[in-house]
Amino acid sequence: MVRRADASSAGGNSADAAEWYRRAAERGNTHAQNELGYMYRNGIEVRQDYTQSFQWYRKAADQGSALAEYELGHMYLNGWGVAKDYAQAVEWFRNAADKGLREAQQQMGLMYQKGWGVPKDGGQAQYWFEKATPPPEVSRSGAVSPKPFSLADVLALLRGGVTNGRIKLLMEQ
Repeated sequence: MVRRADASSAGGNSADAAEWYRRAAERGNTHAQNELGYMYRNGIEVRQDYTQSFQWYRKAADQGSALAEYELGHMYLNGWGVAKDYAQAVEWFRNAADKGLREAQQQMGLMYQKGWGVPKDGGQAQYWFEKATPPPEVSRSGAVSPKPFSLADVLALLRGGVTNGRIKLLMEQ
């Protein structure tokens, strides 16, 4: 069912995809539950309904889906379908971040940087931003690819003014 839903979605037939995702989601498929959560949140081939979106994401999260936990964090952060609650947002983001979801790790950095749902803490913010940064790739010859900029690097550039010298310094690190 999920393959058929994914194929329908890729082929531009969102209405058919929604029906197949629903069938699979009702049988407990977390991928389908996440897709339905997304469709309801954004009003794709269904009437936009944050409450339905929340319910589908919650079902997937209850089965351990890091993506669903991350999305629930955003639901609480923005007050979509639930009361805005930064502490609950942090709890869901942390669950997903602890499972290795980089987007959730970045969000945890932002929560600490802003002091949303947690005490403002630059050290914790940096920890999470760095955790979200993938390690450099090493080729078979041993050459190391340039380190990608972390969100913390980009924010530091923006705060300090983007200059060629600052960019060169970051690239050399």
